[in-house]
Amino acid sequence: PSTAEGVRQDEQGERYQFGPKAATHFHNARTAYQAASSLDPTSFDASFNAARVEAHLATDHLPGPACCAMMESAIEGYRRALAMREGEGGERIDAAFNLAQALVTMGEMLEEGAVWVEDNVKEALGWEAQSLFEEVEGMQRREMERVGLWTLGGVGDDDGMEEADERASDADRKSVV
Repeated sequence: PSTAEGVRQDEQGERYQFGPKAATHFHNARTAYQAASSLDPTSFDASFNAARVEAHLATDHLPGPACCAMMESAIEGYRRALAMREGEGGERIDAAFNLAQALVTMGEMLEEGAVWVEDNVKEALGWEAQSLFEEVEGMQRREMERVGLWTLGGVGDDDGMEEADERASDADRKSVV
């Protein structure tokens, strides 16, 4: 089992989207990603993708308490992936955003009564998700500033976007040379 096998199974699951065949491929992808992660505990891709597939299984393929258990596993996987990416950058943004989404989804599952928990647990999930969304927003803003897409006039200013596109094109050409 490897990350490549996880990707292959993941793609097959996406091909079928729903139903037993899709669920089987997503479970196989999860198994492959988890095996790859156990072989290389520092593999961001293996941890992140295992968590992503678990979140998908929890929301689209599992009933009641099983969906909560799977989402708990996804949350822990996203936390591991997030811990592997200190600082900022695309992978940290993705891990933080997906973790926040998983926390919100878990809160919704608990609110709907999939399993019983104290209200303070649901509240804690909400606060953690809010904190992560704020972190993601800040990282995205700084990343946009870094590449010249965030201006004092705001995002969406056509002149600013055209200038940023030109700078990005120039940077692409320079990196090829």
